[in-house]
Amino acid sequence: LAQVAVAWPHWYYRSAFVRQRMKLVPSSIEEALDALARNPRVTDLQLFNKKLGHSGAAKIAGALQSNETVRVLNLTCDQLGNSGAEHVAALLQKNSTLIELDLRMNKISGQGAALIGAALQSNTRLARLYLSSNDFGAAGAESLAEALESNSTLRTLSLEYNKIGDKGAERIAEALEKNETLLALYLRSNQIGSTGVQRLALALENNRSLSTLDLAANDFGVESLSFILEALEANSTVLAFGVADTRIDTHGMMQIATLLERRRASSWYWSSILTKICHCSTREFQRIR
Repeated sequence: LAQVAVAWPHWYYRSAFVRQRMKLVPSSIEEALDALARNPRVTDLQLFNKKLGHSGAAKIAGALQSNETVRVLNLTCDQLGNSGAEHVAALLQKNSTLIELDLRMNKISGQGAALIGAALQSNTRLARLYLSSNDFGAAGAESLAEALESNSTLRTLSLEYNKIGDKGAERIAEALEKNETLLALYLRSNQIGSTGVQRLALALENNRSLSTLDLAANDFGVESLSFILEALEANSTVLAFGVADTRIDTHGMMQIATLLERRRASSWYWSSILTKICHCSTREFQRIR
């Protein structure tokens, strides 16, 4: 039930096009381009592991710049690199339809992340961005954090396995204090230590939108527990907080779980969820669909 509740707002505006969605899973870049030209109803383009490289990225970006139907683009494991990221960034600056973009495992460094971050500052449509396993480090995290400070459409941001460290986490924490729209942030396995976690916890005291924060598999333990508990007590919106595979012991995990369970059971919690859903249906839903 908790997981359903956390995911509900994301599912709500995603469902707008599920009934009429047309998914395309081409075997090559040529097939994808041909299908896009012939079929104006494609809404979901899956190019996972097609080894597009920067030239393939350029072709796809060119085809989608004025496209008004494709809302989901999956470029996972496509060897994009920074050159490919540059084409994707150009796409984000011109395309007004995409709401979900998957760029996992593409060897995008800090330079490429900076280009994407810059594009996000002007993009007013994208709601879900997945950048896991690119190893762009603190430099990339800093660029994306800068984007978060001004972007008002992203709802889900996945930065797992990117070695952002404490420095990157601290910069993201600063952005969370200004961002008012992000709902889910995934920072699993990022070499974040106690300093970074404590700064993120402090940011939660001033953030009123985030409902999910995953810090699993990072390098912190009981020395950060009091900061986390204080932040969760002060924060009224976080419903899921991941600390699996850290040095926090079972007792500490139970303390966090008990606090969140108490919040989920409260009448205020259900009222807040309904408020989010209603707000999404009248404003976000109409704009995103």
